[in-house]
Amino acid sequence: DKFKLGEDKREARILTANLPGSRWYPLSAWPTVDPKDLAWIARRVLVALDLTHRQGYLHGSPHLNAMLVEPHQHGVMLKDWQYAVRFNDPLTLIDGAAKDAYPSNAKEPGATADGTIDLHVAGHAFLKLALSGGAPDWMVEYFRMLSKHPPKSAVIALEKITQVIDKHWPRKFHVMEAPPA
Repeated sequence: DKFKLGEDKREARILTANLPGSRWYPLSAWPTVDPKDLAWIARRVLVALDLTHRQGYLHGSPHLNAMLVEPHQHGVMLKDWQYAVRFNDPLTLIDGAAKDAYPSNAKEPGATADGTIDLHVAGHAFLKLALSGGAPDWMVEYFRMLSKHPPKSAVIALEKITQVIDKHWPRKFHVMEAPPA
């Protein structure tokens, strides 16, 4: 299936999890991730978050265990939807596996859901991988910014990371290996 994103009509392809020969792994299964793999993974996660936010929902916990990757077909999907809430509704759950990644205002009693919480948590996950995988300084700095001062929407974050990546690397399919057994 194809979905149009944002004003620029960027397309996202949504893959089903049961494609023949596909195998999905949590992003946490890799001890390190090649920065070029992290680039396409981050972009696809931001697309998934944009689609979620456009429906008026916060995913609530896009951390390394909740991001599933199909390395050969470059698929990404999010799990742990039990943390999802509608925007402006009170946050009812915070994922204990990622509690340090949430912004402090999300942990306060009566905190309400908005998309920046997802961007903050995802940025924290990407930063952890960038620091462990020898990512270039520009990538580390982008994820550090995303984890501390996320933009107001996932589409803005997606546009920014696309500009940054395209400035440094031409788009070319990069084969990702499955995680070590």
